[in-house]
Amino acid sequence: CQGDPLKDHTPPPAKESFIISSINLTSLEANQHLLTDTKGLLCIQEHQLPVLRHKTIESYFRATQIKIHFDSPFLNVNAIAAGTGFIWSSEYMVQPATTDNKTLLRAIKQGRLSIATVVVSTRLSFLVYNFYAFVGGHTNPVAAAPTNALFSAISEDKLARGSPPTVMTGDLNADTADIPE
Repeated sequence: CQGDPLKDHTPPPAKESFIISSINLTSLEANQHLLTDTKGLLCIQEHQLPVLRHKTIESYFRATQIKIHFDSPFLNVNAIAAGTGFIWSSEYMVQPATTDNKTLLRAIKQGRLSIATVVVSTRLSFLVYNFYAFVGGHTNPVAAAPTNALFSAISEDKLARGSPPTVMTGDLNADTADIPE
């Protein structure tokens, strides 16, 4: 993670709970009104939102006291195939995180992963990996292999960071038994 997450943000006092939600959402713009009711962290997969539209969407959410971060979607044969990101309540801090792990960097560029540090309170912070796994893993072991490699790389990245508290959320596109990692 770049920078100090607490430098420009004073987290609220400890809370009893924090809500983490995850949604595969192919039409972000059609569902904006549903997303402004975020009470914690909402992890988005398959947002398909071109980079040129990010600023417009950010302005919409800023007016509602909701913050967003979307990694760039991946263009696949002139069609946007994947994208991940976060929407969160402005009372919390979510700082997008970087990595040196080549498998994870490739997944981020493919619109398959977003990583962030979440600061809920002075006593609670954690790392979140929001993934959009590769399609077909539930019927084909070859199709499940890239997702398994992604999960292995996430484990390596977490260890490289000193094994902080971690949440993984996303669209598995398989059954858990199909992904050995």
